[in-house]
Amino acid sequence: MEFEKVIAKVHKIEIMVVEFDEPFDEETFECDPAYYNPSVMSVESTEVYWDDYHPLNNNKTKYKHFNNLFHPNIPNKKDI
Repeated sequence: MEFEKVIAKVHKIEIMVVEFDEPFDEETFECDPAYYNPSVMSVESTEVYWDDYHPLNNNKTKYKHFNNLFHPNIPNKKDI
């Protein structure tokens, strides 16, 4: 059974977190709001037609498609 495509909003939220713990380990960093007090620096939003087959609903394609939604003229790091 095919479901009808619906309009969904996709948001990109950029935060700033100042980290003083050393050594900084990007692999295990967890942003605890009570400790780090993150600040929202920018918010961008767009709309997409959504269904179960949308590229954002697939772990293999969501990162590339997400970047293309907000910055279509900037190549992905993997493509450089």
